[in-house]
Amino acid sequence: MVAHAVKWTRRLAAGAVSGLAVGALRGAIALGVAATPDPSDQTAADDVGVVAPLPHHITSLDANGTSTRVVVQPVGPARREYGGTGREPESVSVPGGKLIYSNTRGHLAYAPGAGRTISDDLFTNAGTDCDITGYALLVSGGGFGGGPGFGVQVALYDGCPAAGGRVFPRTRATAFLPNDGLYEVVVDFSPRPTPVTPTLWLAATFSNDAAGWVLGTPAEIGYSDDLFLHPSTGCGSFFGGFPQQPHASFAARVWATDACPEAFLAYHAVRGSPLSRPAGANIVAADDLTLTVETCELARIETAARGQVGPYTMEFGLRGDGPGDPIPGASWSHVGRGDGSIEWSRRSFPPGLIVPQVLWLTWKPNVDSTGVGVAGRNQIGGSADWYAAFDTPQAPGVWSFFSVGGALRSVFQASIRCYGPAPVGACCATAASGAIEVCQDGVTPTACIGRWFPGRCEDEPAASSCGARACCLPDGGCTDLADAACRAVGGVSDSRTRCGAAQQECPPFACLTGQGACLSPGVAVPCLADAECPGGQRCAEDGLCTGRAGCCDTGCCAAVCGPPTGDSFCCEVAWDGTCASIAQAICDPPPVNDECSEPGTSGGAAEIILDASGRGSATGDANRACRSPVDPTPCCSGGPAAEGATLWYRFVTPASSARVHTCATPAPLPGQDSLLQVFAADDQGSPAAACDSLREIGCNDDGGCGPQGRLSDLCVGGLIPGETYYILLRGAAAVDRGTCLLEVESPCPQAALPRCPDGNVVWVDPPAGVVDARQPHPPANAAALQGIDRFTVFAPSAVDPAACWSVCRSDGTGGADEIERVQDNGDGTLAVVLRRPITAGTAVTLTYTSDSGCTRARGEFAALPGDVAADGTTSAQDVLSWVNRCANRTVPPPFGVYSCDVDHSAAVSASDLVRLVDLLNGAGQFDVWKDRRVSRAFPCP
Repeated sequence: MVAHAVKWTRRLAAGAVSGLAVGALRGAIALGVAATPDPSDQTAADDVGVVAPLPHHITSLDANGTSTRVVVQPVGPARREYGGTGREPESVSVPGGKLIYSNTRGHLAYAPGAGRTISDDLFTNAGTDCDITGYALLVSGGGFGGGPGFGVQVALYDGCPAAGGRVFPRTRATAFLPNDGLYEVVVDFSPRPTPVTPTLWLAATFSNDAAGWVLGTPAEIGYSDDLFLHPSTGCGSFFGGFPQQPHASFAARVWATDACPEAFLAYHAVRGSPLSRPAGANIVAADDLTLTVETCELARIETAARGQVGPYTMEFGLRGDGPGDPIPGASWSHVGRGDGSIEWSRRSFPPGLIVPQVLWLTWKPNVDSTGVGVAGRNQIGGSADWYAAFDTPQAPGVWSFFSVGGALRSVFQASIRCYGPAPVGACCATAASGAIEVCQDGVTPTACIGRWFPGRCEDEPAASSCGARACCLPDGGCTDLADAACRAVGGVSDSRTRCGAAQQECPPFACLTGQGACLSPGVAVPCLADAECPGGQRCAEDGLCTGRAGCCDTGCCAAVCGPPTGDSFCCEVAWDGTCASIAQAICDPPPVNDECSEPGTSGGAAEIILDASGRGSATGDANRACRSPVDPTPCCSGGPAAEGATLWYRFVTPASSARVHTCATPAPLPGQDSLLQVFAADDQGSPAAACDSLREIGCNDDGGCGPQGRLSDLCVGGLIPGETYYILLRGAAAVDRGTCLLEVESPCPQAALPRCPDGNVVWVDPPAGVVDARQPHPPANAAALQGIDRFTVFAPSAVDPAACWSVCRSDGTGGADEIERVQDNGDGTLAVVLRRPITAGTAVTLTYTSDSGCTRARGEFAALPGDVAADGTTSAQDVLSWVNRCANRTVPPPFGVYSCDVDHSAAVSASDLVRLVDLLNGAGQFDVWKDRRVSRAFPCP
């Protein structure tokens, strides 16, 4: 560390600005900064600490003379595909040993900002602590191309870095990359493996705002609870993710030595709510957990626990048939910090502990107001929902039935692993369409996103209900079979059909096995001349007919492709102009307003003319309408609940607001469930331009009217009189067809206007993610708080804007009265004013929520006196950061005056450096702020 001390001293001397008196550095010795480098230059003796430009393999020597490599490799779009089908670039070698964690990349990247640390928990297949040989992380340069590039520091921790997690030796590395795409940083220390725990926190810190981590798909090996740390939330937040699935946020891999014992997941139930609470201190409670295997060599168990008030101890244990049957060696204690924190209790077991398939997991707190995590659904394994709370030994027959809220399963939020290879069985999982479950053989429990059971689909009686759907046979027949059984007889599964359903039959087999374009709405028809286009359409310059051809019902497909008048070419080879002409001639065409705009035709959004009183209506017939793939997804509902047929309308508003509803629709409308969206068009130069520039300004699914309360009703404000606005009316589901009465009223009745409309929210001052490094109060008056209590934002206008905002403090205090007022600044911005400033050392989350729930904007703002580098911790290195960032400006300050104006003087000068030293040392009435962290003990939702 001598060289580091010299380097730090030289940087300080070179960084001194004119006018900085010697006295400005008082306290430096007390801080112990003389031998500590700036974080941007720090390399612990046992870390990799390598600068790795492309495309070379870089080798460095650690303090013991052992070589370590950091490899940076470009990752092309097709280089790494989910499912493990991609191959590694031949020019890059990876650490030796076995892969104990792996997940490939998804479609998104997240840029947390320069200098911000992000991390995620990765649950490996390792059964115990074992030696790993290296790891890899996929990072992104933002795709901007060129530029100065960016740096990334990666490391493995034994816990969340923001909650006391420590770096595993030799796992920290730094690389510098071009700012032009995806790269995989591979840290290889296989010559000298390092021991780690089965759960790792992989952390990354980026030097460039345009750089970040790549979102991963569900893990192929191992999994993640998606307990994530990123700049706007604390440890334990759920970010990205796939509900009710094991998910991994980082696209990463971890290798271990061949001697590392592997374990598989035999029970998994996470992300539930709320937390159950036993009857009181020293009261035992328990729940039955059913593993996926008959016998398990127990490797590891994890449970979620929460303490509402201060520290506590929770005693966990495993039992067999009842409370009188404890499993020897399967008990442990968890000491929690309490104060509202949710913590995972983890216990690893040496090989040799055999447990039965059905376990009773018990817990007993030593203080009141503690509980365990309750999950709504098992992902792997199961529970009979038998739950008990008792203070004396009970016989097995008196375990009580308990269901939280009458509907939420009371299973533990827990995971159990067993040693050995994962068993292979059958999986009932939801199909991609979200409308039906299918059964698949040869799946491990961890890879099953749904219900797993040993054996094969045909061996499990419940498999038929899981996977039964229409199986269309080559001879034209139809039978209800699971996917695997359907394939076995040469059939094709069809999610659009149910065998035996009224007026629903399998389409021609060619329709299912060929291109199938005749079943797709909005199919573009290729052409060379107008004569090849149906219905008098013309052949456009792009070689496609204007307008649409095709239909969305299987009956029309049968007529087009099958005998006696059909042409099998349409489904077996391609859908062309001839096929479209047949469809136009023999099938009922969709309504003219089935699309928002159809250039070259009279089709498109139907206009609703408002009378002198500002009222108008239209009757829509959805029986022949289709759902186009380009129809905007509604923000107030999605998935199978927004898959009905769609119709488009437009109206010119005479006022600044309008009510749009279907409440007067006469019965019977099948399903009685509509969904409405209202759009503004940013470009009204033409109907096509308008439809290409739609911006959703209102959405409603169930408006409370109609026989079942599921018809739609909404008001939108902020309209420009004389402008055209667009409406998308849809049946909420495929069954919701028939006629529907759509009515428009402008202006909207004042009482119905949304208090909190949808729209963009921009955090102006302070910016979201700010860490306020300034003094919390004057040095001689601790009562005169100087923290952030005012936020300037761009936000949608509102009649009662204070009702749209909420505040959550990470210290667990506060409530609905935390906002003193929300006022209009007169320049298009609002000022949200709190009743008291952010408490020093904590964070505040400010949330705007619209009435529809479509807009929910969150910003986190923290106060940590002395944290000039805005990294969530304070140390002596912040003194050097102030010199470099605030005085010399060699590195921009993270948050301007919030990082530099330490003494609240509204000017950056040498006095701020003096005040910074005083803050860190605890001069005057200041607390000692050196070696402190931003507390997020109470994570905000």
